[in-house]
Amino acid sequence: MEKADLQIGDTWTAEPFRGRGLAGAAIREILRQDTDQARVYWYVVDAGNAASIRVIEKAGFHRVGEGLRTRRFRLRILGEFRILRFVSDHVLKQTSLAE
Repeated sequence: MEKADLQIGDTWTAEPFRGRGLAGAAIREILRQDTDQARVYWYVVDAGNAASIRVIEKAGFHRVGEGLRTRRFRLRILGEFRILRFVSDHVLKQTSLAE
């Protein structure tokens, strides 16, 4: 990620409220309020999280690559997400979906 880039997530919706479009509405609102037209957004999601992938694709994001979260000093919180394989060079304002 570049200095001005922003990662959206993790998004989570309580069970009784799922399927109502709340996560998508929150993502669309984040994008609507952003005044930095050059910013690239990233959304990192586990490959098996079909619901989250559906939400972010509906918001206009595209899959860019696959990777993994690293640990530093055996602590996940100090690690980073590294893209290991790019599947697309498609990078626009609402584009980043990595697994």
